[in-house]
Amino acid sequence: MVKTLLIMRHGKSDWETSVGRDHERLLNERGRKAATRMGRHLVERGVDPDLVVSSSAVRTRETTERLLACWGGTPRVIFDRALYLTDTDGVIEYLSRTAGDAQVVLLVNHEPTCSLLVHCLCRENVDHFPTAALARVDLAIDDWQDLRRNVGTLAWMTVPRELSG
Repeated sequence: MVKTLLIMRHGKSDWETSVGRDHERLLNERGRKAATRMGRHLVERGVDPDLVVSSSAVRTRETTERLLACWGGTPRVIFDRALYLTDTDGVIEYLSRTAGDAQVVLLVNHEPTCSLLVHCLCRENVDHFPTAALARVDLAIDDWQDLRRNVGTLAWMTVPRELSG
């Protein structure tokens, strides 16, 4: 059986607001709209994650909440600081022990981790992973504990500007 990993970068953040720490930066209006647009896009594609894991940064939380507002289902959701600024090996290890029996997992995270993760899993070079971009990776694994480098195939990648609305 193939597992599916959706990798999404948070929406565009607001650099104008002085929040003091990077972790606390909010989405700007463009980022909020893009996150909602991508949530609708997932619904249109019939993608329904069993589990959503997100960095605990405010901008990833906001992105995740906007995605969830578009779905009728209620996936299990985990916001974890361990995913904030972690590297690809850290994400792989995290998913290996956290994803459990989920078939489809959505990861909402940051750059450069998103593009490096696609490269690590699929041997695909993603030079730029724009804000609110979303990639679907099909994984040739039966169990998340088997997640490792080079087990994925990039099925598609979508950026908000490609979508109408």
